[in-house]
This record gives sequence, structure tokens and C-alpha cells, in this order.
Amino acid sequence: MNTFLEIAKARGEGSYMTALIGLMVGITGRRRAEILGLEESALTQDGVKVQAAKIKATDASREYLIAWSPLLSKLLAEAVRLSKRHDTPYVFAARSGAPYTDSGFKANWSKIMADFVKSGGERFTAHDLRAMYVTEMVSRDKNPETHKNAATTRRVYDRRRKVKVTPTF
Repeated sequence: MNTFLEIAKARGEGSYMTALIGLMVGITGRRRAEILGLEESALTQDGVKVQAAKIKATDASREYLIAWSPLLSKLLAEAVRLSKRHDTPYVFAARSGAPYTDSGFKANWSKIMADFVKSGGERFTAHDLRAMYVTEMVSRDKNPETHKNAATTRRVYDRRRKVKVTPTF
């Protein structure tokens, strides 16, 4: 990931911000849609407040509180520092001051990835970073809290090569 970040940073501010968004997805397991519109006011002393992006019309909104870690603090401080240049409330702001759009993120991501692969890196998607988070949390016997239903999380994101199976008798 360090090489990926270096390549993105060398490409310019927009690419670097895109890589920071991807890293945020990877270390928190949140959906990209929950990260793109994150405002600085969501950064509290207790953690980062994130609104669930996928909820049914009949369900109440759901808020996640992401606990602070040294890496998360450093990542968000860097994103806020860059966004401050554009006088915006968004943590991950484009040069216009608006939050990144999903299509803008994808366009930048593919350009960074092309340079990363040319440098000898192995291609991965931003979605793979969320799967990496889930796999790591599940291997630690922790609930990654990425879906309301834990079975969905395991079915979609758990990429462990070895899965422990417990017999019934």
C-alpha cells in the first residue's frame, strides 16, 4: 500500500486524495459511498461518525462510530490538510471543494492502478480493500460490522483461503 500511495502522490493531489479514500475504506471497512461525502464535523473526539449508505426505506438510519487509531488519525489529518486548501467542509474534497464523486474516484483509481501495475504491483480494486478489512477482522474472531447481517458479510467479503469448520457432533 505504501508504494501505491507514493505513486498516487507523485501523480498529484487528486490521485493522492483518491488513494487516501481507498486507504480509509481498507482500514475501516466502510463503503466508499460512506466515505466520499464525509464532513470534518464527523471527526469527533470519540471517533469518526459515518452514516450507513445502504439502508431500506423502512429502516431507521444507522450510524457507525469508527474508533481512532494512529493510522486513521494520520490519514484523516492528511486529507483535512489537503482539503483546507479548497475552503470546504469535506474531508476528502476535490479541487473544486466538492466531495469526490464515485465516477471521479473510479477514473482516478484506474489511472493510479495502471501506474502501480507498470511498477510491478499487483492489480487490486477499492472493493478488494473492504474485503481485506473483513477477512482480517474475521480471522481475529471480531465482527467487522459491514452489513446488518453477518452472513452477508462472510458470503460477500470473507476471502480467507482456510476456513475453520466445526462439526455438529
